[in-house]
Formats: sequence, C-alpha cells, structure tokens
Amino acid sequence: MFIHRYTMASRKTSGKGSLKYPVFVFPSALNFYMDDPASLKQVITLYNPYDIGITFKVYANQPSKYKVMDPIGSIKARCCIDIVVRHVSPSLQNVNVSDKFRVDIVEIGQKELIGRTYIPSTLLPGRPPADDQDELEHEQEREGFHSALQEARLTTGGQQAAADAARAARQTTGGYNASEVSQHHCLVVAAALVCIAALLLPTAGETTQSLVPPQLHLSTQVKLAFAYGLGLLTMALLRPA
Repeated sequence: MFIHRYTMASRKTSGKGSLKYPVFVFPSALNFYMDDPASLKQVITLYNPYDIGITFKVYANQPSKYKVMDPIGSIKARCCIDIVVRHVSPSLQNVNVSDKFRVDIVEIGQKELIGRTYIPSTLLPGRPPADDQDELEHEQEREGFHSALQEARLTTGGQQAAADAARAARQTTGGYNASEVSQHHCLVVAAALVCIAALLLPTAGETTQSLVPPQLHLSTQVKLAFAYGLGLLTMALLRPA
C-alpha cells in the first residue's frame, strides 16, 4: 500500500489553534528488530473516543522502508481501528536509524485538520528482550481483541459487547484457566468496565433528551481521560500474567 511522504515543510497546520483534538494511538513508538522476522510486523491501534466520526491519514518520512495496510480510512465515533505496519527494508544500513510516522485526523465531511501525532520508529540490532518477545507471542490475542472491540458499538449494551469481545479473543488463543486469574487481573477488568460505563454516559451540553440525570453527564475532557485509561487497561489485560 502506497504511503504518503511528509517533510518538514508539511508540518504547518491549517490554522492557529486548529489542532483541538488529541490523537490517541498505541503503542507510542515502534521498535523493529533485525534478527526477528516476527517483529518486522507491528500493529498501531488508533482510537476515536469522540462523539464524531473522523478520517485519518498515515504518512512516513521514509515510505520506501515501510508498508502500511490501509494508511487512509475512517473511524466511527467511539471506535478504534488497527493499522498494520511492516518494515520492508531490514538492512544493516538502516539499523539504529530513527524514522517517524505522522497521523493526521479530520472530522468526516470537513477539511480542517483537528489532530496530529507522531510515532517514532527504529530498526534495532539483534532480537527483542524477553519482555518484548512475550508481547510478540501474544500478538494474535491482541489483534483478535481489538478487531472485536472495533465492531462493538459503545452505545446501549456496549459494555456487554466489549466484555463478549474480550471473552471471544481469549477463546481464539486457547482461553485462560480460571485458577490462574489473579486478583490484580480482576481489578484491571473492573477498572476497564468502569471506563466503558463512563464513555456510555451522555456528554455534557448535549441537547438530546436523556433519562440519565444531568449530574452524570460528563464533559469531553473527562471522557478523553476515561478513553485513554481504557486503552492502557486494555493492554494491561492482554499482557502475560
């Protein structure tokens, strides 16, 4: 898939103060390893915790070294999407060379840029440390979870749908033994459900009728914090026990 190239000159935004929405991506940096073919494929998860649909575009400062599946697309409100990135030039001359990806977001139907973030990328020598190797071995589980989560609509019943998605992802990798579920794991699950429930609450300032008391209407800033926390908790759930 063709990746657009960006330069220093293209970093200027469309107007002062136009970048009013933070861009939430995970991970915040990509590390590829020369001697580990499995690590040459990485997954970037782009979250949209907002009440509007967005379109995104992924740029690279060195597009000849990377292949990005679907670098242009859209995300519905309160959903996320996985973007697969492959390093296609793992040569010695590229080791320890730092590159960058740029992710721009625009509200669907609009042209004004509303958010931007950068993701550093580095090709490292050797193989990943033990912790990173374990993370790579659980890539299938993480991809299955995020794919299911993306399809779950965080509307009425969204909390149950997200829980079902997590269970389905675990079944695809053989499931967990109930005796191995630690108290810490249960606390993380509970915290994630609290974040999901918070995202389901109405947004402060909405004019639509709601059965939820006004005291429980959350501001956009508060929902952003819950969305960011949900992303971190999701990755904590998928890490090896």
